[in-house]
Amino acid sequence: MHKSASVALLFLAAVHPAPLPAQAGSAKKGRLTLDKLLDWESVAAARISPDGTQIVFTRSWTDKINDRMQSELRIMNADGKKQRFLVKGSSPRWSPDGTRIAYLGEGKPKGKQIHVLWLEDRSTTQITHTDQSPSGIRWSPDGESIAFGMQVPEKQPFSIKLPKRPKGAKWAKDPKIITRLKYRRDRRGYNPAGYRHIFVVNATGGTPRQITKGDYNHGAPSWAKDGNTIYFSGLREKDADWKLRESNLYTVNVASGEIAQLSKRPGSEFGPVPSPDGKMLAYRSSPKNDDTYNVSDIEIMNLGGGRYPDRTIRMDRQPSGLTWSEDGSTLYATYRDSGTSHVFAIAMGGAVRKITSGALQFRLTDVGKNDKIIGTISSAQKPRDIYSIVAANAK
Repeated sequence: MHKSASVALLFLAAVHPAPLPAQAGSAKKGRLTLDKLLDWESVAAARISPDGTQIVFTRSWTDKINDRMQSELRIMNADGKKQRFLVKGSSPRWSPDGTRIAYLGEGKPKGKQIHVLWLEDRSTTQITHTDQSPSGIRWSPDGESIAFGMQVPEKQPFSIKLPKRPKGAKWAKDPKIITRLKYRRDRRGYNPAGYRHIFVVNATGGTPRQITKGDYNHGAPSWAKDGNTIYFSGLREKDADWKLRESNLYTVNVASGEIAQLSKRPGSEFGPVPSPDGKMLAYRSSPKNDDTYNVSDIEIMNLGGGRYPDRTIRMDRQPSGLTWSEDGSTLYATYRDSGTSHVFAIAMGGAVRKITSGALQFRLTDVGKNDKIIGTISSAQKPRDIYSIVAANAK
């Protein structure tokens, strides 16, 4: 990394946990306890409006009465003033014209559903009514549609016929049929029986249209500038479960569902993010090897040039959160190092430079006009400011 650029951090919203209760025995003042943890609140998913005047974000807190986490959307001016509640939900996304916010919230028939809030009068509309919960919502460039990912249950190749249960019988649960190699994960339990696909729904509501097909998993969608194409990562190959750490980049035509493969190299290529002008595609990649841990590289592909990256940024720390500047001249990301997390910038045709420094964790979530960086920060110097929305001008 190059020498850090000077940058001003503006703390816009801080979350302060309640004071520590008196502790008996050897407990020391300031020590994290379970009671303290239940009072912990956090903010995340900060997004700046297209005109750069407002920031919407998710605030999460613990409902101790019902033993569950709750989340709500809050909004404030870009200078941190006039913070107020918007609606219950999470994962906000501004529409391209800044008049609406799409988000995930509880809805019918069950679970999380896509909703849209109109800023003009604070009215909300439930957009989807699906059996599975959507995720990874993204507005189309014209603001007419919303793309998202959703699990589609797999069709069982065979069934087990069981005898009919007598009325009121207390039998064991029906058997779980497992046909996949990757059927469960640590800390998550059994994986959903099915495959993740990409859908598109009208931004005013309606029946979502599935635009990817087949027994494959598809990554989160990213719209191309023309609004006719969506980028995603995945592995559309037979027996993909057996191919460890393999993935490629693809495009799908929104109208026809035609899929084209952009890359095919040994290893993983994932997280495609097209530049605002539609000329470049940034993504992460990891080589194919037998190592138990890999640090990803950042690749930048000229979309008019072909199937291979035009520039590779070799990293010695794990990068994440790739985000383009508004004019496409700079790519921003974060990296983790020795318990800290910082932002760095990659100038197109130029140097890689570090933007933040010190004993803190900065998590990039958005970049607005004039390269104003939006994210969350936690700092060892200010332990009571557990998380904060911050803005920083990187130039």
